[in-house]
Amino acid sequence: MALWYAQHDLAQLLVAVLFVTASVTDWLDGYIARKFEIATAFGAFLDPVADKIMVTAVLILMSIEPPPPISQTQMAVPVVVMCCREVTMSALREWAASAGGAAHKAVKVNSFGKWKTALQMTSMSLLLFCKDRTGRVSGIFEGVHLTVLQVSYVSWLLLCAAASLAAWSLAIYFANVWTHFVAPPAPQREKAA
Repeated sequence: MALWYAQHDLAQLLVAVLFVTASVTDWLDGYIARKFEIATAFGAFLDPVADKIMVTAVLILMSIEPPPPISQTQMAVPVVVMCCREVTMSALREWAASAGGAAHKAVKVNSFGKWKTALQMTSMSLLLFCKDRTGRVSGIFEGVHLTVLQVSYVSWLLLCAAASLAAWSLAIYFANVWTHFVAPPAPQREKAA
């Protein structure tokens, strides 16, 4: 947070680079863990918590100081949707883990969640780069005939699309576990010896 509010010209650019680096290393860490089957219980716990803290913190900061021409009100809509989805999804996964069995399998990551994450990280990264005060990023955008304002607006639209996917994927997860809410399996009775 200190870097976000730093008065140095490079601060916003460094925030964007730090966010992109954290996003890429998070993806790489998960890929390596799955590919080489080296997942740990601690990693399985910490990874989603760290992701949620990083993303939620940046979303909240961007809703306070969005890049122009996006207003605070415009930024608040996808931010609230995404933050509420993350809290609800965490609670749903915790409940499903305690219920076990089919309920736990019903909340495994689906393709909508993966697309949401990809759109979310891309749009957030671009929005962070649009806050650059040095002019370096605007020069890059101008090289492909875009202005910072155009990239900022399109990135905000991508964030809205990610928020829509977030809500949609949450609805799918709830549909998958709904039968476990309304008709949970009967508890198993122990057999007498």
